[in-house]
Amino acid sequence: MRRLFRSALLLAGLLGGCSAGPAAPVDIDTTADVCAHCRMTIVSSTTAAQIVARGEEPTIFDDLGCLRDYVAAAGLPAGALVFVADIVSVDPAPEPLVQRARAELAHALAQLGPAQREAVVLRFAEELSYDEIAALTGVGVSALKMRVQRACLRLRELLAEHLHT
Repeated sequence: MRRLFRSALLLAGLLGGCSAGPAAPVDIDTTADVCAHCRMTIVSSTTAAQIVARGEEPTIFDDLGCLRDYVAAAGLPAGALVFVADIVSVDPAPEPLVQRARAELAHALAQLGPAQREAVVLRFAEELSYDEIAALTGVGVSALKMRVQRACLRLRELLAEHLHT
């Protein structure tokens, strides 16, 4: 799917570059324009995207996911160009409080034993199911559940100490 999407974008760029003049994106009206794929009102121009083909109305999307799904289903018109917002990051830099909380969590995780730390990281950071963790580690599901429960209790204790100091 990703390969198809990348190929479609590359092809559209190449074909669009051979046309008689540059196509340009339109200004998006966040009070009236709707996504061509999901039909929801576009609420942010920073995440919106457009397909612009010469002689046709632009096709507007509220995010890259809708653009990808639309292109996968309908393809791109010949000579069409795809425009996306040029932003570095949608997420702002973490605030000092968030940075401190991350550092405290990392410190607390480092104080767990290796088996508990591994179980917690695989379960919550990697979002694996207990069955997937069991297959990876060779440890039974019930033992993993116990490790995660004990690790969470220990993390609560360690983080509570930091909150009171």
